[in-house]
Amino acid sequence: SITTNVGSLKNIGFDLSVHSSNIQKPNFVWNSNLNLSYNNNQIISLTGEKIEMTDENGNTVLREPDDIDNGWFIGQNKDVIWDFELDGVYQIGEEDEAAQFGLHPGDFKIVDQNSDGVINSDDKIFQGLRKNPWYMTFTNSFQIKDFDIGVILLSKLGYKGGTDYPFNNRQEYIKNHNWFNLPYWTPNNPVNNGARINSIRLGNANYYESKSYLRVQNISVGYQVPASLLNRLKLGSSVRFSFTVENVGVLSDWIIGDPESDQEMPRVFSFSINTTL
Repeated sequence: SITTNVGSLKNIGFDLSVHSSNIQKPNFVWNSNLNLSYNNNQIISLTGEKIEMTDENGNTVLREPDDIDNGWFIGQNKDVIWDFELDGVYQIGEEDEAAQFGLHPGDFKIVDQNSDGVINSDDKIFQGLRKNPWYMTFTNSFQIKDFDIGVILLSKLGYKGGTDYPFNNRQEYIKNHNWFNLPYWTPNNPVNNGARINSIRLGNANYYESKSYLRVQNISVGYQVPASLLNRLKLGSSVRFSFTVENVGVLSDWIIGDPESDQEMPRVFSFSINTTL
């Protein structure tokens, strides 16, 4: 056997970079840099081998099959999400509807797409992308007399993440950990975005939520001590103080920690003094 490249992938995108001098005055300067990129791929071919199959109209055609095991589909993005669709949580009064799938009130509903009374791979649908097609950085620098300020914004847009945490059946989380503030269903708290404790996770389904985010990546403030003051104090030819905060904050709907790491991201503070004698 040999390993070779037999697939074909098409990428379409663009990169945009804009520099702006917003304000230029003797005691106040403001400059900005915006970098924006977009990339979307499409699977053209997987193996190149075509077989006879039946199309959506019942006709026999010669067509290259999808690779369902790996979640790769001809004509789709290679990072597409193909999984069961959740439609809230079964509530009190919906016992009969839940029972036909072996579920109970407090379990997540899985949409029976073809209404055949069975939940299987035929009920999976495309639900977005696992990787972001959009990426943005926006940098602003300010000079106010002897002070300089820098602000960096970072954003990834247009993608989703899947997790099983909202099913509330992870034993290590229920018994030993409690680091996420996750909702959970009870008869007196009939939420639709969190299942009951020890719920049934039918078909190993996942809960999908947008991972798009806007992060204040860095804020820095510096102060250059004026030369006239240094001469009077005899402190050297140059002294600069700087203070920096990394990972200031993030705006996102993602429910399990940070949207990039799925963990809690630390906020880092640093202070420095640079001097030349």
